[in-house]
Amino acid sequence: MENTDTSLVETSGAPPVAPPVDLDAVRLKLRAIKCDIGAAYMGRAEMAEALVAAVLTKQHVLAFGRPGGAKSAVLDAFLASLTDASRWRFLLTKQTDESEVFGPYSIKALRDRDAYQRNVTGRLADVNFAFLDETFKATGGLLNSLLTAMNEREYHSASIPLWSVVGASNELGEDESTAALWDRFLFRVVADWISDDDDFDRLLEKAEDESAAWYVPRHFITLAELHAAAVAVRAVKVPLNVRQEIVRVRRALATAGLEFSDRRWVQCLRVVKAAAWLDDCAVAEPEHVASLKNCLWNRPEDLPKVVATLATIDRGVSGRAVEIIDEALRAWASRPSDKLAYLDQAETLRRRLLAAARKVKTLVGDAPSKRVRAKVGPKMAEMAQIAAKIAKDLADAAAVASGSGFSLDPK
Repeated sequence: MENTDTSLVETSGAPPVAPPVDLDAVRLKLRAIKCDIGAAYMGRAEMAEALVAAVLTKQHVLAFGRPGGAKSAVLDAFLASLTDASRWRFLLTKQTDESEVFGPYSIKALRDRDAYQRNVTGRLADVNFAFLDETFKATGGLLNSLLTAMNEREYHSASIPLWSVVGASNELGEDESTAALWDRFLFRVVADWISDDDDFDRLLEKAEDESAAWYVPRHFITLAELHAAAVAVRAVKVPLNVRQEIVRVRRALATAGLEFSDRRWVQCLRVVKAAAWLDDCAVAEPEHVASLKNCLWNRPEDLPKVVATLATIDRGVSGRAVEIIDEALRAWASRPSDKLAYLDQAETLRRRLLAAARKVKTLVGDAPSKRVRAKVGPKMAEMAQIAAKIAKDLADAAAVASGSGFSLDPK
């Protein structure tokens, strides 16, 4: 009789072959995670975007802003989608020493081998993602160890599994001792309190329902998928015209008084690749240079100069199409919360969405590229869904009104 007990079957001892990663699915999940977090946490879309770019490039993110701006909440929401990633968080103070961040010395190692060795289990050198609150409180030996861990992914000459560090601070380093740490954060995001009235109103509306979870992840990614995506990002090509655009941006920023190290510009090249990969492009285009907004400032007051410089980049057909759609979607997002006021404006909103769709179709033509389809298609579908919803709302209101003897003819 044939033995069907696989536990008794001899194997070659080779590790099992991991199934191939569906990169298209990973790309779509990362896009969805970014959008979901941006929708759940008002005013934090840029932080979500920076987190996605950071994990694709294995770089670090610093969120700068006053306390109470949901910086740690956004990070937790993002990490909730990484199913097998280990994480650790810590609040630094001026008194924090190396043992609190990297672990205490092992008594066993000292007793058995007469060696000073830290027990790093569960600390920064033992996890994939670390969140350091009040980052610039690091000093002395702790600061030096952090620099090595973040740059070389090493601690005491041993490799560590650290993927990315997210820092948060309500103040920027003011002295030379923290300048090197500041430079380690490729992505720098201003995450201050909400200033937009509409966003703030949506925040209050969301907070009003205290029984509902603030954020529930819908998409999940493994470290293996993340690693495969990072490898794919490195394979994206950056042609001469894109490199020339980066050179032009560098020169313009230098003229405005903003200069950065060669190392930072080399790191920025991979950010451009990541933006292209998320757009499903095997070759980067000039518009992807605009993804460097949160990589090219030193002080918050520098941001207007960076935005103005990047605004001169030719965003191509897809960029212009997205601008048309986003303008229409902003009008929808700003609709009145009062039902009667909304119905009074609904037909105008619907016509605005349909007009935007016609403009985009004319712009992209009958046979848009794969990149244009990937970038514009989901937004066109969103506009179509909203237009259909408005039409239904108007039809329902008209049906109710006709039964009451009133007329709500939108024409």
